[in-house]
Amino acid sequence: MHYMNNNTTIGKLSVVNCDDEDWLSTTTAGKDLVKPKADGKTGTATERSSLKTQSMNTESAASQKQKTKKRPLSDTEKNGEFQQLKKRKPNGALGTRESIQALDEIYHAKPEAAMVLKPNNKMEKLEPWDCADTPRDQISQCTHYVDQIINSWKYSGQDIKATVKEEVKITNSDGSTSNTFEEWPMFPIRDYFNSFQTDLKPRMRTILFSWMVEVHQKFKLRETTLWTGFQICDNFLSLVNVHRNRLQLVGSCCLWIASKYQDIYPPLAKDFVYISDKAFERPDLMKCEELICNKLGFNFTKPTVYSFLTRYIKVAIHPIKKLRRKSRVKFLSLYAAERVMLEHAALKFSPDRLAAGLLCTCLGMTGSKWSSQMAKYTGYGIKELKSTCRLTRKTVLKFDDQRHKAVIKKYMNPSKGAVSKLRKK
Repeated sequence: MHYMNNNTTIGKLSVVNCDDEDWLSTTTAGKDLVKPKADGKTGTATERSSLKTQSMNTESAASQKQKTKKRPLSDTEKNGEFQQLKKRKPNGALGTRESIQALDEIYHAKPEAAMVLKPNNKMEKLEPWDCADTPRDQISQCTHYVDQIINSWKYSGQDIKATVKEEVKITNSDGSTSNTFEEWPMFPIRDYFNSFQTDLKPRMRTILFSWMVEVHQKFKLRETTLWTGFQICDNFLSLVNVHRNRLQLVGSCCLWIASKYQDIYPPLAKDFVYISDKAFERPDLMKCEELICNKLGFNFTKPTVYSFLTRYIKVAIHPIKKLRRKSRVKFLSLYAAERVMLEHAALKFSPDRLAAGLLCTCLGMTGSKWSSQMAKYTGYGIKELKSTCRLTRKTVLKFDDQRHKAVIKKYMNPSKGAVSKLRKK
């Protein structure tokens, strides 16, 4: 396997220049355009005045036609709450926090399967740690029913044999089609190195994931992309026996799929070929992508440790008053999560339990305690998290572990709290 040096740079993305003059002429040409004169004006003063008057008459006629034409009211606008809301300010102007929240309740009604509605069709009361969010953040973060999503993920995470079932249409040998159901595992096998893989060792997974962290930093991808890449890689290695010479190809392809799934501008295939020091070719990457997607059934929306941890952090730091301590708890938890994820022992725990143990350990390291509120919210007490906390402390307190060099360097940045520089007193 080729490993990336620290001074490796990313190749420039190709940019296509459009110099098609015919295309430009067709988009700008038209019968009603007035050709400019040699002096730069479009005709005489009389012609310009008549054109201006004609355009004004046309605009006034169009606006008058719009005013007279009434469109039928939708079911939402017929609602009494909407009509009362419009009367709060003249001309139906809306600007207060209360009115925006009311509009959010009317326009963004959530499915009954994902949330619990009261008899008066109002949203459930927000928790204290969610009240500080702006209405825009409440919509983007699904604040009104995020706890229902978390609880659903917890339930699926407790069953290691949980699967995703999907109806698939297949073509028979005689040309006819029939429907069948296929199942894909939701989580990786916890001990797939000993029970399934024949050529790979746990230390090879650590080296691969550390390299993926470094590539993730080079490409400046979203944080969720890295965790989705980890999840795809573990799920694939649970199903397919991979030779060690192909492990870097699998890791690159998993990160590439995750970037397509999470990022707006994912890297190109040639960028992964370059950054891997040409350990594989572009056709190999494309073929591996097809194999991974088919094996996992294109099901990449699965909860990760990061999914639970970000929510748990928000709940845990709410009662903390000092901003510096809040920031330290947040980044120390994320730092510990990435380091623990590089260890093969992390596969023994479900994502929600591992996230709770990480946060419990980091709260203890920063002088806070695992409160009864957190135990109720996560569903885990301190006694249930002992093994997870022990793994976290053992991993984080190895300050100069060369296997985790990429993660340690990543969290030396002041923008991430420089938490990897912290030392035990």
